[in-house]
Amino acid sequence: MASVDGHLSTVIQSCKCYAYLQTVCFSPIITSISLLHEFRYTLRLSLPLIISNIAQIGLGLIDSAMVGAISYKQLAASSLVLNVIGIPHVICIGLTIAITANVSIARGQQNNEAASGFLYNGVWLNTTLSILIAALCTLASPLL
Repeated sequence: MASVDGHLSTVIQSCKCYAYLQTVCFSPIITSISLLHEFRYTLRLSLPLIISNIAQIGLGLIDSAMVGAISYKQLAASSLVLNVIGIPHVICIGLTIAITANVSIARGQQNNEAASGFLYNGVWLNTTLSILIAALCTLASPLL
């Protein structure tokens, strides 16, 4: 029991030491400059994703405007189909994000063999799932 208490007090002291170092060594100016640098770097990395999301929203808006000019019935049908198709689309995006995270973790651990395996299997899994979803949507087209 004494060793557990000793270990616990060491952890508490190290936390206090970390908090002290954080307040003394890292001034707000350095932290804000670092945060600004990180924000710029993150924005530069995420800019293509931001543009693709805006384009995706714009595509739906333009489709709705074009179909809405024809008739309200066709607009209702188009909205229904786009919402039904959106579910498999989100599933594929989620799968891609999961594969990307696993590849990133393996690369961060300098395990290139595992990263290659995740990437290879992920491409095959996404391709197979995409073909399956496309076939199901084609077969379900009379219902839509």
